[in-house]
Amino acid sequence: MFFSINSYKMLYLVCNEVYISIFTDILEKMEGFDAPCTPKPRNKLIQGSVTPCTPKPRNNLLQRVCQPTPKGLQSPAVHIPSTPYLKKLGFGTGVSVYLYERSPQGGRVMSPWAVKRVNLRHENTEYSARLEAEAKVLRTLSHPHIIGYRGFEKTDAGPKNLVMEDGHRSLYDIIETRKDELDTPFSADYIEKVIRWIAEALDYLHTEKQIMHGDLKSANILVVGEFDNIKLCDFGVTLEVNSDGRVKDSKKLYIGTDAWAPMEALRRQPITTAADIFAFGLVIFEMIALHPPHVDKLVCDESTENLDSSVDSADESFDDSAFREALGTRPPLPDHLDLDNSYAKVLEVFFAATMEDPRLRPSARDIINILDSENKEDSVLCVNVIEAPSAL
Repeated sequence: MFFSINSYKMLYLVCNEVYISIFTDILEKMEGFDAPCTPKPRNKLIQGSVTPCTPKPRNNLLQRVCQPTPKGLQSPAVHIPSTPYLKKLGFGTGVSVYLYERSPQGGRVMSPWAVKRVNLRHENTEYSARLEAEAKVLRTLSHPHIIGYRGFEKTDAGPKNLVMEDGHRSLYDIIETRKDELDTPFSADYIEKVIRWIAEALDYLHTEKQIMHGDLKSANILVVGEFDNIKLCDFGVTLEVNSDGRVKDSKKLYIGTDAWAPMEALRRQPITTAADIFAFGLVIFEMIALHPPHVDKLVCDESTENLDSSVDSADESFDDSAFREALGTRPPLPDHLDLDNSYAKVLEVFFAATMEDPRLRPSARDIINILDSENKEDSVLCVNVIEAPSAL
């Protein structure tokens, strides 16, 4: 059978139309692709029979997914598993902290995250509001000695989650371990590391960001490795300050923790960044004495020591009057300590930072300058600094 040239052309165009139709049907069944328009044929013999080009709609499911998020609603930045799938690291009033081990992505090992989660029974309390306030502050901070912000998850169905980089262990836990195992102060080198790095973080907060931490203590300082780095954490009770270091809103109260609070906070006097410095000085005390400030003044009534004590009787025999009276003052260093000359600058910062008058306390920048000074003259301190075996 013979075909003319025009017959071959007609056969080619018909087959081409069939191929395009089949290919179009396949694409329409795939999500995320627009069905192509049928091209206009170049052959005038079939031009009149072609339907004008009309774009076909995208897949309906994809259309719903790709619609913009309505105003007032935001997708959570992170998705955190439920509590049973997380390892508990610690807890505070109204919150718990968990370790979230992330799955590898693209062959890369992902660093773990720390997740601070509001306990369900505190979802509608001040602790929930504090977590949101902490997330708001933390996301604006960027400093090598401040814990890194990773995200905040707030949903109607579950608890609020503040996601941060993993800061490893708290200084408080490390102090307790050292007390149990060695019962000797940290070396001056380690203490100076903590002083320098936290002072740098405070200088950044007080001057550049114009906020004060408001609850400085060993439990809110995280230690990476063997004091390879230090991270300040827990920004739920921060206070905004002006360029002079005074709290902007006089109605805002210094929350803090009683044992680390300065006298001006306990007396409800005007608060400045010097309150952070006082609490910081007591962190230095913790690393030397290996216990929180003033806890040695908490005593039990000896008359009930040998009795079978229930919870109630123990409460009745507990006397905290001496502890309460000592709050806001500089705690004396333990009598049994013999510190060598390597602790000179550590002690200088400790005594200066814990002055009762906030106007006499150094700024965070001043503390850094003390560490950097080369003045080797003996400081005028009311302590005996004598030669003794160096702490480990």
